Amino acid sequence: MEDNARKLGQLIPENSVLFVCDLQERFAPSILHFDTIGLGNTVAALKCHLHEKHIFSKTRFTMMIPEVENRLEELRTVRNVDTVILVGIETHVCIIATCQDLIQKGYNVHVVADACSSRTQTDRQLALERMKQIGAFINSTESVILSLAGDAAHPQFKQIQTLIKTLNPSTDLVRESSKDGLKCLL
Repeated sequence: MEDNARKLGQLIPENSVLFVCDLQERFAPSILHFDTIGLGNTVAALKCHLHEKHIFSKTRFTMMIPEVENRLEELRTVRNVDTVILVGIETHVCIIATCQDLIQKGYNVHVVADACSSRTQTDRQLALERMKQIGAFINSTESVILSLAGDAAHPQFKQIQTLIKTLNPSTDLVRESSKDGLKCLL
């Protein structure tokens, strides 16, 4: 069953982790829609939800530095984590490098398109297409949240609904390929 879920890209909460890449204030001026990526003002909002031990400094483009790899392997052993959800910047550099490393190590990767950005939409879109080609699942924030909730009977579904209503659909960050080129979905 789990192998089939992996092939289909199903998100199983207990087997999934979220990687947030480089959402630093210093990048804000050069990143398109930085203040509306995903759930709003992510930089300030993230700090109150993260434990220091889960924040890693890096100089490499990939997030798969030794400390992260070790923690991820622990989670793979203890909780059977096999899925990583990626959000952040820059899509065409750090997100794609992390995606490639994760897929190479056998992880199921979901890239949240409307929670990723780059300085240019061309770079962003090309990276999303490339990640899809190598086996990543490209999703929207709403899709990921509802997939993780799994059911309207989820104990926090009302809060989830309220959160979804606050998502900014006007960022023009989710696109799909079509025979005629790029077609905007939002």
